[in-house]
Amino acid sequence: ISKFITKSVLFISMSMAAILPAAADTYTDLRDITNKLITEDKDNLSIILNNAARGDTQNQILAGVINQAGVAVKQDYKQAMNWYMKAAFERDVKAQYLIGFLHDNGFGVKQDHDVGFEWFKQAADQGDPWGQIAVSRGYYKGLGVKRDYAKAIEWAEKGAEQDHPVSQLLLALYYSDEKTGLQDLKKA
Repeated sequence: ISKFITKSVLFISMSMAAILPAAADTYTDLRDITNKLITEDKDNLSIILNNAARGDTQNQILAGVINQAGVAVKQDYKQAMNWYMKAAFERDVKAQYLIGFLHDNGFGVKQDHDVGFEWFKQAADQGDPWGQIAVSRGYYKGLGVKRDYAKAIEWAEKGAEQDHPVSQLLLALYYSDEKTGLQDLKKA
């Protein structure tokens, strides 16, 4: 059984490289949707940008993604940040997560894990599973916050309670990791 657990943990650890940092899945899905919308009809770009300029939060996020990914425009992280900030002002969790992502990775801004963590935490506090994953990762790795394995598990559990598969994988990883001091192979 222990060989199986060791192999499973190794597989999970290797899978984490594909999943983390903090799940770009939200961004990737939005980028793909936006790219499809604009490819299908070039007028959709101006519709999205006009609606974003009028204050529509969802279109502000899409405008941010358009600029971050360079979909039909020149890639511009600062403009992406401007759009995300407008949506975040309205407490949009996707925007908060994406601002955290830009800061955490240094895209268009000086890399700052502390600022990234604060934005991830805002999204996590509102129940966003990707924000919860990012906060969990921050506590686990000590990125933007003091390392705290118990809090890493706590935040991963919040995402797992929403049946989020990445949170469930993180829990398995954390509970199988001896260095956490919280190893529990039954929970892993």
